[in-house]
Order: sequence, then C-alpha cells, then structure tokens
Amino acid sequence: MKKNKIKFSFTTDFQLEILRYIIQDKEGGLMLARVKPSYLVLIEHSLIAEGLHKYYKKHNKIPSENILKEVIKELLEGKEYVDLVTKDDIPNIKKIIHNLYEYPLKDHDYIQNKIYQFSTYVEMKNLNDSFDLDDFNQYEEYSRKIDKVLQRSKPKKEDEPAYLIRDVTERQFLRQSDPEVIPSPYWQINDLTNAGGFPPASVCVLLDKPKAKKTFFLVNLARGYLRMKKSVLYIDTENGKNQIMDRFIQGSLNKTKKELYSGEYDKLERKHLRKLSRFGVELVIDRVPAMVTDMNYVENLVLKLRSQGIDIKVVMIDYLAKMASIAKDEDDYNRVGNAYIDAQNMAEKLKLDVVWTANHIKREGYKHRKTRYEENDIATCVDIVRNAVAIFGLNATEQEDQDNIQRLELVVQRDGKPSGRALFHIDVDRQKATEFTRAQRKEYDSVYGEQLDKTLNKPEPEKSDKGNNNTSYHGDI
Repeated sequence: MKKNKIKFSFTTDFQLEILRYIIQDKEGGLMLARVKPSYLVLIEHSLIAEGLHKYYKKHNKIPSENILKEVIKELLEGKEYVDLVTKDDIPNIKKIIHNLYEYPLKDHDYIQNKIYQFSTYVEMKNLNDSFDLDDFNQYEEYSRKIDKVLQRSKPKKEDEPAYLIRDVTERQFLRQSDPEVIPSPYWQINDLTNAGGFPPASVCVLLDKPKAKKTFFLVNLARGYLRMKKSVLYIDTENGKNQIMDRFIQGSLNKTKKELYSGEYDKLERKHLRKLSRFGVELVIDRVPAMVTDMNYVENLVLKLRSQGIDIKVVMIDYLAKMASIAKDEDDYNRVGNAYIDAQNMAEKLKLDVVWTANHIKREGYKHRKTRYEENDIATCVDIVRNAVAIFGLNATEQEDQDNIQRLELVVQRDGKPSGRALFHIDVDRQKATEFTRAQRKEYDSVYGEQLDKTLNKPEPEKSDKGNNNTSYHGDI
C-alpha cells in the first residue's frame, strides 16, 4: 500500500459512513475511484477500502459481506500488513465490515457531496504541487486543468442530458473507472466486437432452424457467465425446468444424460456446485407459458431474486419470439418486434449486462446452413435485426458436423466487425461446447477458413436439377 500524506479531514465515524455509502449505494462503485485507501485515517478502514478497490477492479461490482471478508483475509496474508495488523485486530475488522452491511445508509446526498468536495480538494492540491506557479508560461495549461477539475467537482444525475463538450472530463472519468463494455464468456466473440465485448444491456441472438442447437448454446453461454461470476436467469418457454437444469449439469460434469441419471455422479455434482457457490452466483430457471408471459413478469422476477440476494446480471430467454409483448399485440409480427423492444427496455432499466435469446430461420434460409445465414433468413419479424446488438448463426458443413465442429457465424452486429466467426468443439450427448484455443483456431483458419471465406464471398449459383452446390471441406481439425 502506497503511503500518501493526504488524509480525510472528516472524523473517523464519518469515514465509516463513506465506506457504508460505497458498499450500499448504487453509485458506490463509481465513487470508489474518488476514495483512495490512503485517505482513511485508521488502518482498519484503509484495509477495508483497499479490499473494496481490489475486488471492484477485477469484478466491476461491490462484493458481498462474506466475499469482502475473504478479500481482506487474502490482503492480510500479504507482506504489506504484517506489521500493521495483528490477530487481535481481526475480530474488530470483521465486526466493522458486518456493521457496514447491516445498518442502512442515511444522508446519501450529504455524504456524496462531501466525497466530491474532498476529491476536488485533493485534485486541486496535486495540481498546484505539479505546477510552478511562478512560471507565467504555465498559467494557461494550469487554468485549463483547473477548469477540468471544477467540471467534475459535482455529481451528475443519471436523468440529466449528456453534453459533448461540457461533459468531456466526467465522461473520460467514467470511461476509465466504469468501462461500458461487457465481455462474453468466449474470446472469439469478444474479438469480433470493437471493444472486447458488448455494451451493457445488449440483446444478442442465436439463429438456426427449429430443433437444432440453439438451446444447447444458450445453456453453454449460461455456464460461461457463471464462471465469470455473474448470476443468470434462464427463462424457458418450451423445454421444462428439469430438462434445462439437466443439460447444464451434464455439460458441467461432462456426462451423458444416462450417466447423470445413474446416480453415480451425485457427489461430483455437489462438489462442482460447491465451487460455484463460492463465487456467490446462482442459475435460476423458470418455465413460463409461451405467448402470454411478457417482460413485466421477467422484470418482476429479476427484482424479486435481487431482493433475495441473487444479483441477476444475465438473462437467457429461450426464446423471445414466443413471449407476449407488453402491448399485448395479437399479430405475430408486431408481437415479436415489440417483445424485443420490451427486452431492451427491461435490460436498460435493470442495468443487466446482457440478454441472450434465440430465433428460428425461415425455411428458405436452410440453404445457408452450411455457409452463413443472412438477415433475410430470420423468421417472423425484421425488427429483430433492428433491435438486436448482435446476431449469430449456428452453421456447419457436413464435414464439420461429422467432426463435431460448430461455427457461430456473425450475421449482423451494431458495433464491430461486419463478419467473422467463433469455433467450438461440441459434444451434444454431454451438452458441452468447448471453444477453440488460439492454436486450434489458427490451424482451422489456415487450412479451412480461407477456403470457406472464398465460398461465402462467391455469388450463389443458380439452382440446377443436375446436383447441388456442396461447400463442405474434408480433413481433421
């Protein structure tokens, strides 16, 4: 921990309230960037602040009480606190942490303003120390930086409009402290985007024919997000809660359904789930009636789960085209289009990381299964394209099917590469999709990818009775 002469001028009791604000307020994570551990007078408070910083930097959220205690335990095992904290201090630190979570936050605005005032004071002091005020030539640069500090000296409310020029400093601060990009569990998908992930509250779609592998991939995505320590709500309209849960467990344990039902792997299942529980995450599956359930129901369920301590960040809807719209549209076209809009609005309102769903292709789109689906292949409603941030098709040649290789071909996305793919080894019997390593992907691209891309860029040949166009390749990956 770096030593810093700057300390809070507030009482130690008020410094506790600052920590309580960071832990309990929805803007606590953002405010954390303005409260350095070294500002806090007492070593116990400074230690807690450092634990919050460490966890937030890695996970982009405030930890639960038990998780924070674990983070503090890890810090105490390091060399920095050996001579500063004794074993006798630990019960008191745990008590302080408990009280920070247990007792409700009061005087939100007052505490927030005080934090802004102090951080402004620190920035101004550091700025003064960095300039030679006797040098007149530095005054212009000094004045410019003073203006920037003052611009960000007051909190900006969420409902205020954004200004291009006036808000530049605050926007840059937010960009650094709270980056607006949410990675997916798969590096290949992230590489297709411009920033290494999707914007918050994105709606993403998997596209394929009926009874293909859409649910298979939604379940694997859910498993991936749990590994990223994000709780998932899975809304099912056609399979059943037990079936979805079985698929999830199969992939997690790498077992067939027959093996799972033998009962021999119950201990392995419990062991695996104990590991997940340490992350503080949960997968919640809810079977809902198709065509009558709308996003109001999903929103209320997310809020209910959050009130129970399950911080849902990802929602899977299997699938959105079978949900009702809030407007209760009767014709399918308007119902599906508005259901997608409803999902987007819900994701923004609840500050979800992402909503994943799946959709069918038209029968005419079957001809593109070996290559890549197009926008016109999407069934039901063109508004799906307008409202989705990214759409991926599940494609495979005959040879890829034989080799258990599945491509996720980018159909369209709002911000990123216009085309590209993610590759997976799949085991449907065990409900497991394993992403290609970079080495495997490089081998695939060098041997088959170039050939496939040439095929994709060719105009489609006219249909003939003499035979059909076969775009499959041969060989082992």
